[in-house]
Amino acid sequence: MAAVSGHRVHFARVHFALPGLCLIGGALFGAAGIAQAEQPIRERTTNRYLETVQVTATPPQEALVESENDLQEALQTVPGGTNLVSLAQPQKISTLSDALNYQPGIIVQEFFGGLDQPRLNIRGSGIQGNPVSRGVLLRQNHLPLNDADGSFIIGLVNLRDTRMISVHRGANSRVPGSFTLGGDLNFITRQGSAPDQPEPTLRVGFEGGSFGQQMIHMGYDSGAERHSWHGSLTDEQAEGYRYHSASRRQQLHINLASQWTQQLSNYSYLSHTDMHFDMPFVLPEDTAESHPRWVFGDGVPVSGLLPDGIALPPFIDVDNVANQFLNMYRRDPHRSTEQLRLTNRTTYWHDHYEHSLGLYWQQTDDAFVDPFSHIDTDSETLGGLWTLDAQPTAYLHYQVGLDYSHSDMPRDYTGNHPFQGSPVEPAYARFDLEAENRAFSLLFDLDLLPQLTLNGQWQWGQAHRKAREQGGDAMDERWTFSLPKLGLIYRPDSYAWRSFLNLSKSIELPTFWEIVGVDINPLLTWMSDAYVQSIEPQTAVTLEWGIDQKLAADRYWELVLYHSRIEDELISTASQFGVIATTENYAGDTVHQGIEAGFGGRWGKLIYRASWTYSDFYFAEGEFAGNRIAGVPENLIMLETLLQEGDFRFGPNLTWVPDDNPVDHANSLGQGAYALLGFNLRYQPNALLQGYCTVSNLLDEVYNASYVVRAQSSAELPTFLPGNGRSVVLGLQLSLR
Repeated sequence: MAAVSGHRVHFARVHFALPGLCLIGGALFGAAGIAQAEQPIRERTTNRYLETVQVTATPPQEALVESENDLQEALQTVPGGTNLVSLAQPQKISTLSDALNYQPGIIVQEFFGGLDQPRLNIRGSGIQGNPVSRGVLLRQNHLPLNDADGSFIIGLVNLRDTRMISVHRGANSRVPGSFTLGGDLNFITRQGSAPDQPEPTLRVGFEGGSFGQQMIHMGYDSGAERHSWHGSLTDEQAEGYRYHSASRRQQLHINLASQWTQQLSNYSYLSHTDMHFDMPFVLPEDTAESHPRWVFGDGVPVSGLLPDGIALPPFIDVDNVANQFLNMYRRDPHRSTEQLRLTNRTTYWHDHYEHSLGLYWQQTDDAFVDPFSHIDTDSETLGGLWTLDAQPTAYLHYQVGLDYSHSDMPRDYTGNHPFQGSPVEPAYARFDLEAENRAFSLLFDLDLLPQLTLNGQWQWGQAHRKAREQGGDAMDERWTFSLPKLGLIYRPDSYAWRSFLNLSKSIELPTFWEIVGVDINPLLTWMSDAYVQSIEPQTAVTLEWGIDQKLAADRYWELVLYHSRIEDELISTASQFGVIATTENYAGDTVHQGIEAGFGGRWGKLIYRASWTYSDFYFAEGEFAGNRIAGVPENLIMLETLLQEGDFRFGPNLTWVPDDNPVDHANSLGQGAYALLGFNLRYQPNALLQGYCTVSNLLDEVYNASYVVRAQSSAELPTFLPGNGRSVVLGLQLSLR
């Protein structure tokens, strides 16, 4: 595979043109708003508190359940790129990539191909993480899922019970406590009733397919009452495409919704997740292409792992010895996680005010085992979020918010036995880890003109991180920061389209996965070392411009351009063996910029949607000046078409990565371009029965879904994670009412 070091030449114009395009676009829509300033003031139909210009606070009975229109109207008040994903229809939805396909600006790279932890990337935030644990704020029903240090375990998200996902892409997120460059994702779960489904319903779903994939899901909705409830049980498992990649997940979810009065409602949620997946680990380039299902222990060539200058006797079979030493079946890398989560959210309406208080608690037992170490974390997180939304006039909305979170996260590092996969006691490092955050948020939306709205937010935050090794290193850091944001939204009379512009500051605090560094001894694993290192938060200023349009009830398109200048970017790199070695602040500015475009709709019997995400991330200064930042594809293009014929919908889909993207910051080795063809079939003869069939990688393409990122790599080092081969999944759901 060719090196990619010369790949930066054609970016030069884009670097300078993108901010200019943003400014020109902002000037154009600002001028358009001034030109129409003499028109009379109209009702703000995008305001979810108002049905007329007269302020009222009496919510309808269905206010207990957020509808797709509610969330869409809320997203329309954000001066930046957003997504709203509906998961109401039964479909293959094993991992986050299934849920977020065809969404512009969101990149999900599969790791091990089962019910695992894909790498989530929005605008390059936390793109090198392994395990993926930083860069975005995950929320469930508006309350954070992250621990207080900012880390998350993405495989714990309950997708089977999720109705919708709303996304703020990037620094435009105005959620109190959302600070990062990547924005936030909010998973809205099913509740006891829905506007289109008010009666009690029992749903039973089955799924089976290639590589041993099996799933059974049972859910019950009590129906529309003042007090309703939803409960579900899910059990899913897969053997996996690659060897040593089996996975399973069991989830229990219960929520209660109560409308105590017309002004007071309450939501309570309880969830329990038990997850396990084996990790097949990375392969050298040639093996990933010739034997993509292999793992170390199957005869993988390992010459690249030998230190320079070492010559072994000719009678020693180096590959055999090394495969025994790195045997994944014996070392048994895996992740086992169990989490219990309880949340409560109370909302009170009075006149033109809405008060909301959310509290959450979660306890997580996490055992992350790589080939060399057992990393055990027993975390407990407590947090709260209070907001006051006010609409004193038809032209002004403001919100005051307070966010707090605290986590105790004791973590042990123990050597992994080379031939048994068991921990070698005693632990080589034990840490007491504690994280705490406080944030104050003030935002407003002010109609300057009938078509022009000024948006602003200021967040003040304070973060505290304590890490103490028992009998060793310690750190106690406090960071105080101020994050301003300013935006404009222009809407013409018809509200068919809008244009927006924002300038936003963001900050990303290092998680304990970055604060604690590890020095691995691959042979005598119990002689490894873990240490506390000093890392500064990364900060960024982002300029964003975009336009979106809803041409009809079933047709839309959007285009967003952004440019982020980053200081002290957190850069993680893997060791020679493919595990994370260190995270450092890059010495020099970096730039993340790109284009996010998408469209979709219906034309007769044809349903279509497509997205293009262009990511131009590069080092502006420092050691790698001019090189691309490794970890994310430059171009990701996705397309799906479905033909509606009676009770059937069917058609092909395409995932295309057209570039040989670098896997290291020196840009010496590429991932390889690939195109994957798939096919979907859905069948719904009535409200009782729904079925689907999903064929992925129809042509059985051999490709690398992801990789570990190094400063400098080579084809002989274990780097790549091959993607799944051809697979077929069949699903069925029965809805009994």
